[in-house]
Amino acid sequence: MEPTILYPSRLKWIGVSLIGFLFSAVGVWMIVDGDGIKAWFCAIFFAAVFITGVLQLLPGTGYLKLDAEGLEFKTLGRSKQVSWGEISGLGTWRHQNNTFVTFEIGTTGKMANLNRSITGTDNMLPDTYGKKAEDLIALMSEYIAAYWENEEAMGRA
Repeated sequence: MEPTILYPSRLKWIGVSLIGFLFSAVGVWMIVDGDGIKAWFCAIFFAAVFITGVLQLLPGTGYLKLDAEGLEFKTLGRSKQVSWGEISGLGTWRHQNNTFVTFEIGTTGKMANLNRSITGTDNMLPDTYGKKAEDLIALMSEYIAAYWENEEAMGRA
């Protein structure tokens, strides 16, 4: 299969940036009015939200690449590669109004155990890259099937 590269929704991150900016401005206004520590918390927290949203809009900061060998995803400059052969299951996890694609690769350790206790699996994609989670799972499943067909053809499965 040909490689597929998906990017996070720009509209989503523009919205996050805008909300962060507006609430940060409210926090600054509260500081000026003398509202104390809660004002500082509001201003700093939402300034961080604003900065995160702006960073996600920069080219190359976030993407999901699917190819014959596996997947690679990058968010805020950190990337992770996973071979299709490592993935033992795909699923979804819903948190509030967001649905995430999850996958199991058998990671061990405290963080993996914490992830399993919350989501039921050890890994998840940070975004659905402009697709519905179920559609992204279907696309990933096609790559996994092609990977295993190739492995069998090469006598490695």
